[in-house]
Amino acid sequence: MDWIQVAAFVFVALGLVGGGYVVAQRPKFWIELVSRLSVALAPIIWAFVSKRMTPKEEAKWRHEQVSGVKPPTTGVTTGTTITQPAATKKDRSKP
Repeated sequence: MDWIQVAAFVFVALGLVGGGYVVAQRPKFWIELVSRLSVALAPIIWAFVSKRMTPKEEAKWRHEQVSGVKPPTTGVTTGTTITQPAATKKDRSKP
């Protein structure tokens, strides 16, 4: 492991231990806080999770599922389109 990985591991471990210590001091407060936050955020999270596709997106999705066409995958961080690797000379020789 690199020194930066060791440092990151140590900081994460210290954070978890510190969080456990704080929760152990007053567990009733933290249980109440988590329950209130979950009640407050549940409708927002549910609205995001249960969001339907527009009819146009759904029709496109169904067409792709039936025809077996796979849509291009988009890169997570760059937003660029990931394409299939280029064909080799061996693959190009086949008709």
